[in-house]
Amino acid sequence: MPKAEAERIAADAKTKLEDFVARRTKTAESKIAMAEAQALADVRAAAADAAVQAASTILSQSVKGSLADDLLAKGIAEVRQKPELTQKSLSSLERGRREKSRRPF
Repeated sequence: MPKAEAERIAADAKTKLEDFVARRTKTAESKIAMAEAQALADVRAAAADAAVQAASTILSQSVKGSLADDLLAKGIAEVRQKPELTQKSLSSLERGRREKSRRPF
């Protein structure tokens, strides 16, 4: 009987270990997926920030007068409607608009 008991205990231990490893693997995979999603969101936000900054710079240097004001106002409104864009993007647009309004030409 002791050998059978030892085999049962070993089988239980093996099952518990396999379950533990499966749970830990699932947890690790979940954390990796969340990190990947966050990294992708960060890259998209950085790209949006760069695009907004580039557009703001180009527009502030090449478009003048009321057309510039209208384009910047429209751009700010569009950014506000896109939740995936960061507050930094919106601030960049608004800063460009303020700088544009201070220029004499």
